[in-house]
Amino acid sequence: MKFKLKMMRITKSRIQTLYLLAALLSLCTLSHGAEEAPPVQIRYCLFDPLRGNHELFLMNAKTDALVPVMLADRSLSREAIPVKRFQGRVHFLRNDKLEKEELFKPDNVAFSVAVPDSVTQAAIVIIASGDRLYPVLLDDSPGIFPFGHSRLINTTTVAVGVRAGEHKIAALPGKIVPIPPVRQLNEYQQAKVSFECQMGESEPVVLSRKPLPFNDNKRRIWIAYVTKGAKRPVIATIVDSWSPPPPEHSTSNKKPAVRTAE
Repeated sequence: MKFKLKMMRITKSRIQTLYLLAALLSLCTLSHGAEEAPPVQIRYCLFDPLRGNHELFLMNAKTDALVPVMLADRSLSREAIPVKRFQGRVHFLRNDKLEKEELFKPDNVAFSVAVPDSVTQAAIVIIASGDRLYPVLLDDSPGIFPFGHSRLINTTTVAVGVRAGEHKIAALPGKIVPIPPVRQLNEYQQAKVSFECQMGESEPVVLSRKPLPFNDNKRRIWIAYVTKGAKRPVIATIVDSWSPPPPEHSTSNKKPAVRTAE
């Protein structure tokens, strides 16, 4: 009760002052966070089977320079770029010839994606739909998406299921689901992989079915999508393969990872 009585003695002007200080502190915190947010290592991949490649720009966090990025269809970038976040987002820009204060205006932002501060490595899959590009963020940290694992991105309006070896997993519309490593392999180190969806009340429709090799040097990103006029979804595959480095005494001959589409 004494505490309540003391609080009641606070004058209206003091309350207004407290609100003002709180607002200023909030603004300073947001501004500081926008400027001081740690850079994120970005790799990127385009999925646009109709138009192919796009060239955009990212701001390198180390040099503050805009670097061109070629978005190649179904091909993850070989090297990660340290990118600055602005207000918690990574921006892909159309034009690098503008003044710095003009770079992040809406007309020059092709698209942006929210990247939490906790994510230090990210793979951004850019999916084309009509004339627009939609980014999908995957946490690319080794402990979150290690080699040997896979992901299924369902961009359709129906649930899509995948059977990969011993795993049977369903992705609801608009969701991303992880697929653990496949261990039940045949003598060729392969496992059967099939995708299906439920179209109305009929039996499940098989979208794709084939054997695929699995090992701990490879991971896949599967995308379920629908093209204009299509009656059922289609499955596209992005493969990320890692090549072990050569012995330490020959570091000059290190080979980059090879990333291809199946």
